[in-house]
Amino acid sequence: MKKIEIIKDNNYQVNKHKDLLLSQHKLSEKAQKIMSCLICMVKKDDEDFQEYKFLSKDFQELINSKSGSCMSDMIKTANELLDKKIKIDLGSEILLTHMVVSAKYEKSKGAYIVFKIHPELKPFFLNLKNNYLSYDIQNILSLKSNYSIRLYELLKHKFNQSAKHTKNPFITFSIEIDELRNMFQVPSSYNLHKIKTHILEKSLKEFSDKTDIFFKYTLTKEYSGKFDTINFSIGRNKI
Repeated sequence: MKKIEIIKDNNYQVNKHKDLLLSQHKLSEKAQKIMSCLICMVKKDDEDFQEYKFLSKDFQELINSKSGSCMSDMIKTANELLDKKIKIDLGSEILLTHMVVSAKYEKSKGAYIVFKIHPELKPFFLNLKNNYLSYDIQNILSLKSNYSIRLYELLKHKFNQSAKHTKNPFITFSIEIDELRNMFQVPSSYNLHKIKTHILEKSLKEFSDKTDIFFKYTLTKEYSGKFDTINFSIGRNKI
């Protein structure tokens, strides 16, 4: 199996099927970033996954980190990708799987990790023809929260999906709070105030400063006597 090494370029494209965007999982910020970098090494028209060699110095540059423990962070994150499951709704079936099946690294030098992506994920990364999201990875590398990364991908997909069919500069999208909670695996200890503070408000600020989209939101009582729905208005950011 050929090893693919991340290539220095200003344009790393993440391509993933919409079912993966709507999946249930809770990976850390670093795990999502490493997985996104691996996805950048996959080509849309590839017939199979390869082994993906990920250099620690490349990851350090990509996330603009000055930490001296970059390799140990990558090893810790590799363990997370091996341990945590992702739940994907396929309509008539539910798929439970891991993101990677193996991670191999040198004991002495600790300069890289070679990853193998789980073969069950082939339909979500390979031969993508439609119903997928493509974006420049630079949009998420500066985000500081796992929730911000998930929300960016969800809103970016909804924006791209609808922007093709309208000249309106703003795209509207609504989601039930419970659906968002399940998708992002938000802990039950997060009440509405914490969801607003730690997910919505934090993402709102970060998107405006660091990504190619921005959003506004309102909360409404659509199905009960309490706030249960988030209504997004998404626009293109000039940054």
